[in-house]
Amino acid sequence: MEKYKGVTGLLVYPVVVFVIIAGMMIPKILIEGQQESIFNNAHTIKIQDKKPIFFKDETVITEITQSELTDRLASWNDARGTHFSREPHQDEFSMEAAFSVLEIEMEKLMEMGILPYINIQQLRLDSAELWANPAGVARWILKLSGKEESMTFVMDAKTGKIYTVSGFGYPGDSILNFDRARRFAEYNGIEFKNSSYYIKIKTDSEYTLTTGKFEISVLNDNSSPEDFHLSIVLDIAR
Repeated sequence: MEKYKGVTGLLVYPVVVFVIIAGMMIPKILIEGQQESIFNNAHTIKIQDKKPIFFKDETVITEITQSELTDRLASWNDARGTHFSREPHQDEFSMEAAFSVLEIEMEKLMEMGILPYINIQQLRLDSAELWANPAGVARWILKLSGKEESMTFVMDAKTGKIYTVSGFGYPGDSILNFDRARRFAEYNGIEFKNSSYYIKIKTDSEYTLTTGKFEISVLNDNSSPEDFHLSIVLDIAR
């Protein structure tokens, strides 16, 4: 009998410990279950959840007037720092279409001598993000890379025109900053008149061309054979 009592006593301790632990854990599990049930049933509709009926998938560049270009650049400049990510609208390029358009526009930039030659077929798309400002003007930020290249392009989501090129350069690039800026103005449909432009040279590699209401900044750093950098930015004149 004493043996039986001893065995029973040994079994009681694990049971008591289990009951104590269960008493601590079960309420916590029930509370977490209730919270999960509540929050899972609540859904806030965000812009990203609203899918457009169709995308502007055609790789057709939309030509706009200089006045419209001024408005699009100015709205982005005014809302600098307050942009947000969203899905493309019906009159904007989808991600796939934007990448296809980028290939076409890169060819144009190379033909115009704005960009040095690069084998586009060897490039891969690392990331693509659509950012818009409160006025609704959106831009695709497209990042590409190749064997040795790494570059970023900023493209108007509606027109397909490139506003910014950044991230690469090549040795032996002999194009003058003035010519590069002038050709980039021509590419974006900006009238360039020899009698109405202003040049600001910060250093030998930094250059700003202002023509009318537009400003084109060029950074072409060929100072090191291991680290070439080219940046071209179209903005509204300040």
